[in-house]
Amino acid sequence: RGGRDVVVDARELRAGVPRALYEGGARLAVEMLEVGDYVLSATIAVERKNVDTGDLDSSLESGRLWAQLRALRAHYATPCLLLEFSAGTRALDARATSNMSLKRVPDRLAKAALEYPDVRLLWSPSAEGTAGLFRALGDGGASPDAAAAVARREGASSRASRFVEKIPGLEAADA
Repeated sequence: RGGRDVVVDARELRAGVPRALYEGGARLAVEMLEVGDYVLSATIAVERKNVDTGDLDSSLESGRLWAQLRALRAHYATPCLLLEFSAGTRALDARATSNMSLKRVPDRLAKAALEYPDVRLLWSPSAEGTAGLFRALGDGGASPDAAAAVARREGASSRASRFVEKIPGLEAADA
């Protein structure tokens, strides 16, 4: 098949992306990853959030997204956050307001972009679109090492930071 290697988190197998990657010629290494959902090269990892299934909303609400972005930054030179949606996806509530409300998804995404400016924000309208994006991102880079991807761990300090972020009025940087 001659395609690229992609390390895929085993929990992503229910999504359409692994199938689209495979059908596009990618060689998949399925592993249980602590950092990222897809590793495209030695330097590029992607955390995928689906807008339609509520994955993005729940990750923002629980604070899990912040820990995931921190871990990506700590382990990869090119960390990416992919927001995947379908053609019929509801629009994100982006009404203009004078006050930022971190209860709303667009405001939380803006906060993530400001706090993690080195994390690339990617959008894709489908699993097939995501597979094409991954092929383009991985072009020319060294294939990922599945064993190295599995060895990357979130770490105790990230778990402590995630706990602190759940306390109203506190950020991990305040602790």
